[in-house]
Amino acid sequence: FIHAPVHYLKGNLSILKGYLIKIPDYTVMKKLDNSLNFFFDFFGDRRIHEMYKGIYHPHVVNCLKKYLKKGDIFIDVGANIGYLTMLGAGYVGKSGKVHCFEPVPIYFNLLSKSAKMNKEYNFILNNCAIGDSPGVADIKISNLSNIGWNTMVPVFDIEPSKIKEIIKVNVIRLDDYIFESRLEEVALIKIDVEGFEFNALRGLIKFFKKNKDNLPLLIVEVMPSIAYELKDLESFMLKHNYRAYDIITECPIDLKQLPTTTDVLFKPIK
Repeated sequence: FIHAPVHYLKGNLSILKGYLIKIPDYTVMKKLDNSLNFFFDFFGDRRIHEMYKGIYHPHVVNCLKKYLKKGDIFIDVGANIGYLTMLGAGYVGKSGKVHCFEPVPIYFNLLSKSAKMNKEYNFILNNCAIGDSPGVADIKISNLSNIGWNTMVPVFDIEPSKIKEIIKVNVIRLDDYIFESRLEEVALIKIDVEGFEFNALRGLIKFFKKNKDNLPLLIVEVMPSIAYELKDLESFMLKHNYRAYDIITECPIDLKQLPTTTDVLFKPIK
């Protein structure tokens, strides 16, 4: 609040307004603020309620809105049901492209449904996971009403009684995908993969090295004490020319001091 009172107050005002919006008790298609259609299937998760009200991850949304421009390429890793994907598509416009990755079939189907309702935009949908070792991996699907609580991290603390199923998913490296797709310039990559973010970032090493003078912005959900040490992540990012910033204030931060799961903005070091 001290460093960014205006951002803080605006964000909280939006959240307060959101609580006044009534949630339908049925499936509905609604236009988002950027005029894209989005398919809302209310199956008990408060996160979908937040999306409907326009108060889901407001600081990530503000960052996408600030840095994406018409004609850009946006990559969404861990697209889930596609809310941030659709917002990103609106910001890059019909001349831009959105490449998204979601391995969980039920969420990929909902993502696909929203993409089909916006045919004039350029979506490239990939039903697979991103990691550092191509192949096949297990992903735990939670039986709780939490659309984000699915993980490929073996040590992720999901009680056996809360696991709905474990499925096999294909895993690819994002740098291989970028090169094979001949993506010339990537503006921004968002990574939200429930503790698997370091693996996803290691799957970008070849891209980081080849494009060290033209690196994209990264928005990464960082989860302390899951499957890696924050000091190792910080060292890796610095080695590949990235510094961590607070996503709201855009002040530099010490990754090692993060107390809890945090969306972090990584900017190339000039």
